[in-house]
Amino acid sequence: MDAYPPEVDPVAQVSMRVLLVVHQFFPEHAAGTEVLTLELARGLLQKGHHVEILTGALCPGEPVTTPPWLTEATYDGITVHRVNYGESACPDPVALHSSAPARVELVKRVVSRVAPEIVHINHFLGLSSEIIPALRMLRIPVLYTATDYWAICPECTLLHSFDGKVCDGPDDGLECIRCSVSRFSRRPASVAWIAKSLAATALFRSHETMRQVNRPGFHRGSGYWETASKAGVP
Repeated sequence: MDAYPPEVDPVAQVSMRVLLVVHQFFPEHAAGTEVLTLELARGLLQKGHHVEILTGALCPGEPVTTPPWLTEATYDGITVHRVNYGESACPDPVALHSSAPARVELVKRVVSRVAPEIVHINHFLGLSSEIIPALRMLRIPVLYTATDYWAICPECTLLHSFDGKVCDGPDDGLECIRCSVSRFSRRPASVAWIAKSLAATALFRSHETMRQVNRPGFHRGSGYWETASKAGVP
């Protein structure tokens, strides 16, 4: 009896250099997105790909004026690059995560060093949403998997902070401002600039950023996609 040769998965034969990006990572943080990133890295390594991880590392006691810095470590045999940054005495907590030119430059430095063929982002809180257009300028394909609603919702939950109901869209930013005002209502002096900052940066800048993602990591039938469409993301 003739023996048939074993089936070969053509995808498995192509080794790629992959950079996974997440807002925080093991061993300090072990929530859902961090676990997803670790298991994804393990799976890619098992298939013969070269995988490294880029993550943010918030240093609460460090002044926000301290220039961010890079550190490198190994976790579970995987090289982990950390962009360390401070937030103490931050005058604009919204812009801290939506506009961070110094951190973006460090991300670009890591990308140039790792030379990935594709960058897969699971979360870019802290690293700033501006890393996506920066990576596109380097002509590197970007895959974004939305593990929560941060890219389109300042609460990350898509739930109103003022009544707990599910949000069905930003209403040109007015609903986002209402959430922000409610969230910071215990600090009346901060309400005006929080709302202004949100409208000027977090909401509209994230929409422009997501337009530049090569392949959003969600399908058109999902609730995320429907809400993102209402928020102006094509």
